[in-house]
Amino acid sequence: MSKRMTWLRGNHFKVLSFSLRSKLMIAFVVIALLVAVTSGLSYFFLKKINLSYVNLLNHNAIILQLASDIQYQTQLQYSLMSSYVIEPSPEKVQAILESNQKLNALVQDIKGIDENAEDQTYYKVMGESIETIAGLVHDLEKTKSSFQRTVPLTQNLTKLAEKIQKKQKNIMELKKVENGNVMDQTIYKLIWVSITALVIALAIGWMVSRMIIAPLRTIVKAARDIASCDLTGRDIRVRSRDELHDLAEAFNQMKGNLFKIISQVDDHAKHVSAAAEELSGNTEHLSKASEQITTVVTEISAGSESQVQQMMTGVSFLAQMDHSVQQIASITGLTNETSSHALAAVSRGTASIELSISQMNAIYNKMKVLSDSVGRLGTHVMHVLAANDLIANISRQTNLLALNASIEAARAGEAGKGFAVVAQEVRHLSKQTTEAADEVARLVNAIQEEMGEVAHSCEAGSQEVSTGISVVNEANVAFERIKKEIEEVSVQISQVSLQSSDISQKSQTALEVLRSIEDVAKHTASGTKEVSINMEEQFASMEEIVSSANVLSGMAEELDELIGKFQLRSNDI
Repeated sequence: MSKRMTWLRGNHFKVLSFSLRSKLMIAFVVIALLVAVTSGLSYFFLKKINLSYVNLLNHNAIILQLASDIQYQTQLQYSLMSSYVIEPSPEKVQAILESNQKLNALVQDIKGIDENAEDQTYYKVMGESIETIAGLVHDLEKTKSSFQRTVPLTQNLTKLAEKIQKKQKNIMELKKVENGNVMDQTIYKLIWVSITALVIALAIGWMVSRMIIAPLRTIVKAARDIASCDLTGRDIRVRSRDELHDLAEAFNQMKGNLFKIISQVDDHAKHVSAAAEELSGNTEHLSKASEQITTVVTEISAGSESQVQQMMTGVSFLAQMDHSVQQIASITGLTNETSSHALAAVSRGTASIELSISQMNAIYNKMKVLSDSVGRLGTHVMHVLAANDLIANISRQTNLLALNASIEAARAGEAGKGFAVVAQEVRHLSKQTTEAADEVARLVNAIQEEMGEVAHSCEAGSQEVSTGISVVNEANVAFERIKKEIEEVSVQISQVSLQSSDISQKSQTALEVLRSIEDVAKHTASGTKEVSINMEEQFASMEEIVSSANVLSGMAEELDELIGKFQLRSNDI
């Protein structure tokens, strides 16, 4: 059976050797990595959304504003030239030139920001038109035809500015849609990543708990069977190569040694019982022989030869009894030594259980550290919620500023029309930002709830480990009971050994007495009185032998009853 188990371990249960501490550390690192990956992805996607929003504000909104300013300056320049034709003055010429310079500066600014090839063509045409208008301004005093030439140029500038505005609005609308798609994808990805991380964390917690609790329950069940004096169970098999595997191996070895010890004690007890019965029978024969010797002594004159024959028979019986007593002493000595080995094996088993208790306490402490880490992560999530609230507040303030800008643009009339468009777009962007911030808050709240579930799983794992510690303590109590029973057996065996030694000494004395009686019987004529005295000593010794034989028989029965509590089946060990 032992060879077969060794072959199975060598061929079918080849697993990596990790201690319980290493397994818990690996599980903790995996969960920490999952949390770190989830946080990193959240930061990456939020950064991406923020970058898209900033780009939309810093690029397209500026281009749209510059296009509105160009349109406004073009209309202002046209209005000044119309006023000059009606009522010429040098101040109006100077105002027209200043408006033309501002218009040229705006075109150069928008040209430097917008890198689109088609728009660059528009900007080039606009620049040429502005230069042409600047040249015609000096001729306005000479002829009205110069003013008529500026009209189509001004209209062309206005149309180009309107085209640029329309194009930038379309671009902003497309980017709004793109930004919304990015937001939806981000939400879906974060939800799936969070669900995956939660499932993996729960799976890891369940696997670690199963790897620890299942072997402990098996060991405790086997310990309870042994505590109930049942040694018929099979050996415990633990596939993992850790402290639980070492505990199972030590437990199996202890059970095997205990089985061998109990089996040997049972065999020795049977031999002691048989020897006690044989001793009792020999004592009866010796008693009868003594009676016959007494008769011979009283009738010495009539049967000296018969007396000698009876004495020889008594010597033979007493020699057999002495041999049986020596066998009993040898058997009890071996049994005492075997009991000592059993006590040593039980002590090693107790030490292994104490080591398991220490390891389970270390596991419990690690689970508490993991629970604290999850709590700190929840604090970081609260910081993220606070930052998101700040973004939402900024968005609402931006919306209010845009509303105020729209009101001011409405007051400005036609001149503030372009700025009103920009303010309206900013309000739309602010509204979308507020919605995105609300969605992020909802997502972070969902993550916070999932972290709560992870913390609950950690607490459940700690409770399972605490249950394991209680179970191992029960196993320790069972081992203490086994140790106490073996100590009682050892005390009984020691008493049997002492009684056997006493009987052996008295048997030697009785044997010497009988041999003396035999010599006296041969010289009956000269020592009748001495024979009578020796017979009295023999009777006293025989009474002590009978008493010791009865005590030995009672001890053998008690030992057999004590061993009978154990259930033995040699084929299972």
